[in-house]
Amino acid sequence: MKHTIYSLLAISLLAISCGKKENITSESAPDAQPNEISTAPEETAAAQDSTVSADSTTAEANTASFSTKGVIGAYLKLQDALARDDAKGAAGAGKTLLNEFNKIDAKTVEDKKREDYLDIVADAKEHAEHISHNASDIAHQREHMAVLSKDMSDLVTAFGSETKLYQAHCPMYNGGKGAVWLSAGRDIRNPYYGEEMLSCGSIKKEF
Repeated sequence: MKHTIYSLLAISLLAISCGKKENITSESAPDAQPNEISTAPEETAAAQDSTVSADSTTAEANTASFSTKGVIGAYLKLQDALARDDAKGAAGAGKTLLNEFNKIDAKTVEDKKREDYLDIVADAKEHAEHISHNASDIAHQREHMAVLSKDMSDLVTAFGSETKLYQAHCPMYNGGKGAVWLSAGRDIRNPYYGEEMLSCGSIKKEF
């Protein structure tokens, strides 16, 4: 009987002792910390590369933004107005051409071609302005058209055109010295004589 009592006491003490050990272990265990999100070096490098790539794309876009489309469109309207003997229409087209030139930021022109561009445009703008201010004098407009057309030919030769253009030549204008102009088609519509000699001239070059 004594042995049985001793055995029960021993089992009870052992159970109590194990319970205390489990509590101590549980209490002494450090609180679980949430996982911290850190930016890996690879992710940082990728973000930097993305920024550099975006900057490069912006720089390329600025360079690519240079276009002769606007000025060529305005010039063709001017050529058409003079071929129709429409001095007022030519004056309006001359003003539009001047505005199109002013829209172009010279910084978007390729560095090695920028000086040539500025020389051509400075002269072209002067003649476009004269045409815009002489709505009552078509003969004077045509004088400036002859020089402007040479400038536009130089511009297209150096910088190209997004659409096909033709260079036509009138052999009789300016006392037989002749003059060129640009057109969007092969049909001859002479801006220097209009209805008087509308078909005078021939195509000399394609752009």
